[in-house]
Amino acid sequence: MLCYNCMKDKGDAMTCPFCHVTHLPDSAPHQLVPGSIVGRRYVIGKVLGEGGFGITYIGLDNILRIPVAVKEYFPHGYSHRDNATSRVIPSSSSNSTAFFQKGKERFLMEARNMARFFREPGIVDVRDFFEENNTAYIVMEYLEGVDLRHYLRQHGMMSPEEAFTMLMPAIRSLEKIHEAGLIHRDISPDNIMYLNDGNLKLMDFGAARDFEDENRSLSVMLKPGYAPEEQYRKKGEQGPWTDVYAICATLYRCITGKTPTESPDRTYEDDLQKPSELGVMISPALEGVLMYGLAVRKANRCQSMTELIRLIEEAMAQPQANDVSATAPPVDQLPQEQAYQPQLQPANQIDQEQPYYQPQQPYYQLPQGAYYYPAYPEPIPDDPYSELRDEKLSNSFSNFFDKISDKFVVDSNAPAENAPVMNEPSDDPYRSLRGPKKNKPRKPAGDNPYLQAIYGEQPQGYPQQTAVNDPPYQGNNKK
Repeated sequence: MLCYNCMKDKGDAMTCPFCHVTHLPDSAPHQLVPGSIVGRRYVIGKVLGEGGFGITYIGLDNILRIPVAVKEYFPHGYSHRDNATSRVIPSSSSNSTAFFQKGKERFLMEARNMARFFREPGIVDVRDFFEENNTAYIVMEYLEGVDLRHYLRQHGMMSPEEAFTMLMPAIRSLEKIHEAGLIHRDISPDNIMYLNDGNLKLMDFGAARDFEDENRSLSVMLKPGYAPEEQYRKKGEQGPWTDVYAICATLYRCITGKTPTESPDRTYEDDLQKPSELGVMISPALEGVLMYGLAVRKANRCQSMTELIRLIEEAMAQPQANDVSATAPPVDQLPQEQAYQPQLQPANQIDQEQPYYQPQQPYYQLPQGAYYYPAYPEPIPDDPYSELRDEKLSNSFSNFFDKISDKFVVDSNAPAENAPVMNEPSDDPYRSLRGPKKNKPRKPAGDNPYLQAIYGEQPQGYPQQTAVNDPPYQGNNKK
């Protein structure tokens, strides 16, 4: 029995041993029923995706026994399905019928365009295309992965180097497409598949057109944010530079996480921020290439994929913004202020006119905001400034004790072991409201060696030590 979720043979098991799916939800009325066969060899499975002009299913090639992706032309709003025969029927109005037929021709043109680039690394392979059920089908290789838009939603932004390297095969494939006289015109993260092996491939050539006929106008088909301004105009001159803008807009989305401002808005006021202004670590050379490809006017933009590839390779060859080893000089070539290696000298080799040796080194700033001061050598004998420094230090302590001396009164007749008591402020207006002082008995020391040391009771087995005179807490006497 075939599992219509992964298109592998699950035998008689209810749950597929490969994808662990027990059953699929019922298909919608406008979709093909799983198990249907088209082209006399392709078995239809579950729906992989659905857009305004088509439905994509997973399928199985009954001859090669490999999974494939089958894309069916089904324009929503202009057709419906006869579930008895699986035929797609256009709407009854004449306008709908004409639109349906014209769309089917363009759908088959997409298949022919993609088939011209079979085995191209950056483009999904087309294996077959045909008409059946009054509609058309394109059979492509089955790609295991997700589109780039969903990948970016799940994993966030890429580094500039990763994005440019990953999209380079698709850019080279676009170069060959342009050499054949075609332009894609619909490049965006929606139409790029991110495979499980990390590679990217372009899909959906439904908007691809010849650009060599200069006398023929091109239809207006675009993705907001990824289309240049000439694509908004029916008479706009489109060419390889159109795809250059779209691929650079995709790169911008990958490394910044933001879709570029729509190009018509930029024609009045170009407020598109550079990646570096958004906090992205990118080299100036690579950022210059990206913004060159995102120029609003066609005349100011990179004109071809060949030129874009050359500029990217030259920029990637330069040191990148996050490559510290490539941009920073060796430590031994840095000035001493940057190297953080003090050149200490013996005291007997220091100039005697300098009282202390000052190392050529700034303070070390630690992450916590503290500072580490390097240790200095011993002071030089016969220092003429030592008395001046000692006097200044002594005066500092004297001034400090003078300021707090009025807070304490020491009874000269009291025993030496008694601690000084606080001087009660005479002008305290709240003293009577607080009531009499409560002389709480102190907690007995017991066997606690720390309390015994504080109270002057020497614990047994400890070396002799001086008792600490700790003045009792007398409340907050701040005025």
